Amino acid sequence: MDKPHLLGSKFLLYTQPIDGNSGALRVIPGSHKLEFSSKLHDIGLRGSHTDTTSPFLKRSGLGIGDIPAYICNTEPGDVITFDYRLWHASWAGLEDRRMISFNFYTFPKTLEQKDAMQELADVFHTIRYEMFPEPPDYRWWVEHAQDRAKVQRWIHAIEECGLN
Repeated sequence: MDKPHLLGSKFLLYTQPIDGNSGALRVIPGSHKLEFSSKLHDIGLRGSHTDTTSPFLKRSGLGIGDIPAYICNTEPGDVITFDYRLWHASWAGLEDRRMISFNFYTFPKTLEQKDAMQELADVFHTIRYEMFPEPPDYRWWVEHAQDRAKVQRWIHAIEECGLN
């Protein structure tokens, strides 16, 4: 996902050994910089969580696995962390591949940041309902936050960004 205005970090852990043939994370080094990501867009390279085709791939006859990228081979216990703006994806994942990811974003201040956060919230909602038809029950956490100002601010920020 290419969101140059979305500032944040992603932390990723796989629960089994993963390499380029089993669905390891692939990143395009330097693609978090707007000058480089703009050039990738200019040649027609782009993708999303639902559409992995791009004008560049169609014209060139290449597949996602042919795009030069750094493959993050990992063992259980390894943690990968990266700037969220870095172009990243996995390819050739095993059916039973398991991962855990944590995403941290700055609170959006500009209109571009707010729009990017809303797009991300829409993607998260789609993925969440596809993977977990029964939404998580956060009532306990919200009910017990009443006496804690910091947690109330977090809840307000989550709601304001549309991530609830």
